[in-house]
Amino acid sequence: MTKFMVRWWVVFWENDPPVHYLIDEEFESRDRQGVLELLDDGIRNGELLPEAKVPAYWDLGNFNIEYVLITDQNGDIVYYDPEFEGVSVPDKNML
Repeated sequence: MTKFMVRWWVVFWENDPPVHYLIDEEFESRDRQGVLELLDDGIRNGELLPEAKVPAYWDLGNFNIEYVLITDQNGDIVYYDPEFEGVSVPDKNML
């Protein structure tokens, strides 16, 4: 099994301006494809809830979650979401 670090991008889009959080979470899987399947299935089935790590997230309104960066245990990037390019998230919103 290989360890992967997943960076979630949680956007509470009902706020003006929207509130962004980045949340890092570690997962284990056999390979890159396995971790992508684990994430997709976990999101679809409501088993992965990175938004729950945001303080008082229920007060921030509706949100969207995406995994935007995945690195392996060597720190090598195995997945990067190009839509995340250029997004600026304040340090205070890093969890």
